[in-house]
Amino acid sequence: MGLRRWLSALLYTSALVPAVAVGEPLTPDEKSIVDRRLAFPQPHVDKLKLAEGSTFFGEKVVEVPSNRITKKLDDMEGLVTGIVAPKGVTVHDRVDELSLEPAGPKTKIRFVYAIHVDPGVKGGGKVRFNLTVVERTGLANTLTSDPVNLTVDVIKASPKSDDLIADFWGYRYYKGAAEDRIKALEQRRVSGLSIKDGARLPPLDKLGPRIAAQVYEFDRERRRTWVAHRHLVAATQHPDPKISGLAKSLVANLDKAEVTDVPKLGTSGAVAKIEKVEKTEKIETLQPTREEPAGGGGRGGGGGTLAPTGSYELGSEDDEPDVVPDPPPVSSEPAPPPGPPTPPTGPAPGTVGEDGLVLVENDPFGERKRRVKAIPGYYRSLLLDDPNIGYGGSVRFVYARADFKGNSALSSAVFYSANASITRFLGLELTVPTQWVDVELERTRPVYGLGNPQLAAKYRLYLDEVEGRQPALTFRARWAIPVSAPHSIPPTVEFKAEDFSREVYFTDAWAFNTNQTAVGLGMNAAYQYSMVLTQLQLGGDYFLPMVSSAQRFVTLNYGASVGVLPFGDLVGFFLEARATTTFIGATRTELFTYLGARGRFADLFEPSLWVALPIGTVADVTGLQLGVELRLAYDVPDVVGNTETRRETSILE
Repeated sequence: MGLRRWLSALLYTSALVPAVAVGEPLTPDEKSIVDRRLAFPQPHVDKLKLAEGSTFFGEKVVEVPSNRITKKLDDMEGLVTGIVAPKGVTVHDRVDELSLEPAGPKTKIRFVYAIHVDPGVKGGGKVRFNLTVVERTGLANTLTSDPVNLTVDVIKASPKSDDLIADFWGYRYYKGAAEDRIKALEQRRVSGLSIKDGARLPPLDKLGPRIAAQVYEFDRERRRTWVAHRHLVAATQHPDPKISGLAKSLVANLDKAEVTDVPKLGTSGAVAKIEKVEKTEKIETLQPTREEPAGGGGRGGGGGTLAPTGSYELGSEDDEPDVVPDPPPVSSEPAPPPGPPTPPTGPAPGTVGEDGLVLVENDPFGERKRRVKAIPGYYRSLLLDDPNIGYGGSVRFVYARADFKGNSALSSAVFYSANASITRFLGLELTVPTQWVDVELERTRPVYGLGNPQLAAKYRLYLDEVEGRQPALTFRARWAIPVSAPHSIPPTVEFKAEDFSREVYFTDAWAFNTNQTAVGLGMNAAYQYSMVLTQLQLGGDYFLPMVSSAQRFVTLNYGASVGVLPFGDLVGFFLEARATTTFIGATRTELFTYLGARGRFADLFEPSLWVALPIGTVADVTGLQLGVELRLAYDVPDVVGNTETRRETSILE
């Protein structure tokens, strides 16, 4: 018998357990040993020594004005954004714990974040990220975002036998719990959950608070599963044959349906004492089970004492890195008597709740999955270009009167629009304008005619995160195609319907210049802070004549919008301006101002109503206009944060 096998056999003689299945419950004492090994929060440090295969749970407390917490706890979630880390060092993109402690005008927010080093990694480097609280529902506003910078120095792991046994039983316990929770959530119509290490969670903005709390708990169980797994994998390369032999044996038994020859927790012979944790009053934690006001204090489902970390100020350390102690080793001695059991949060597995959930697809292409964090699209203003990529359609009706060569006419238009997304970033938009013109002359008849359909390709991206919503940029390439000759007003030949429509809809010059093809480029920027939404746009079009009598010209189009959303995404009130300047030949600038409101219902329907007033020479031709639009829109989620984009799995794979 070789030395390694002899050591392993000697180790197992201490205590063997009967056949135990994956997910078998642990006693309170055993659960305490496992949790101290797998998830041991420690104060945030700027210089961190982390053993290969280990995970650091850092605790950081920030203070924000209490009036910034405008949502209920049920409607918030903690994310980690703007992640920059060296190879082999992973910052988890969701916080492990998020707690609030109101303190008068200030509210303390306690984050527990996770960083792990892959087995076999050496070196380390600088890490930076943002600890962010966003609205889980609504428009995903950023409530606070605190930057974190630290340096990770990777060192060799030095586990003990008791540590590895705790890893083994912790892996099996938490894997079984996570798999059971997946099944329970699938019965609640939540799809897209995976036990795989690092797999993204589906978007949570449509989930009720009780179901969202269950998803948060699943994320914590899965995280602990893979913390244990990395510990064991790293230990298989340990220079001590006793440790590496035990680790290899445990890894071989990890996923077996039943095991019969693995020591119990705390029976390998190593003797160490678990540090006693003083029990203090818990604070409210972001894993809600009931409706509460945003500033409520009370008890939560996973928070600990909110202790400040004032000793870790930037620049307060000396030149030597701070050594973060490993979690206390597991013990063979009896653990302190457990407190009263914490009641389970959320509904019992397998029960059917009242939440109306929807199946969230990760990508329009089905099998082609992109690992991104999802956020809803931006709120649309009145008449500026839509900053979103998605599916939908709209009908916009405008009523106006116009004068041309001393003759008045009723000039109304209907714009039909349809949108489709090719990818999360690229979409197509088709707009078809129609006109109805009735000149107030005897014997003339109204004319209903088609304008120039416009086809646009849109590409959207997000800028670096700032306070409030993450700014979005949408670029457009567009092409307006003349498909109809100018429409004469019967029985006259002097007047054309377009003579009136071009004046009334001067800022949409492409629509009713039926003698020209228009090609152009444009850009739209959107940003929201708190309830204030701002949008800007800029673009240009080049008009090519279809007949020799028409003239080439260029237009510059620009606009701005300021909106207020006092009731979340239910309704917004907007003040908006759009202008068009023509170049080459006659130079002319016209400005239209708009005042109105847009609503959003059932996350699909977006009706709007506005009045428009022209300013400039066109004001002598047309006066007050009224407009209404009904839009049906489903926005495709995009990425949030300046995080590294993960590898995209191809269809062939």
